[in-house]
Amino acid sequence: EKEIYQRIKDGASFAEMAKQYSAHASAKMGGDMGYVHRGMLPDQLQEKIDQSRIGEVTEPFRILEGIAMYRVDERSEAKLQDFAAVAQRAEDLLKRERSEQAWKDAIARLRAAAKIEILVPLSGAEGRAVTQ
Repeated sequence: EKEIYQRIKDGASFAEMAKQYSAHASAKMGGDMGYVHRGMLPDQLQEKIDQSRIGEVTEPFRILEGIAMYRVDERSEAKLQDFAAVAQRAEDLLKRERSEQAWKDAIARLRAAAKIEILVPLSGAEGRAVTQ
């Protein structure tokens, strides 16, 4: 990753390096992720991008998916969207949130009502039950 970063600093095309070395879905588009609004990226990554100047490539850093480098090409002012433009997305997010909560609640109810025994081997074939 340091070698790729140095090649970009020395004038290699960011887009060509992304196409050649990136495993991200944006690689085929030269690393172009389009406009990314606040909340779409992990906080650690958002902080680095917020501190970056236009055209500057971040030094390589570790994220959950691997090693990342970013370049901010353009910033635009945050603006509120008309409700009609975001209504479907808002509805989808609400449904997903409610679905995830329903699963968590169902699992919690099942665990609370269940008698769970975990067999822990003492030695060889015999075991003892541990009840939770």
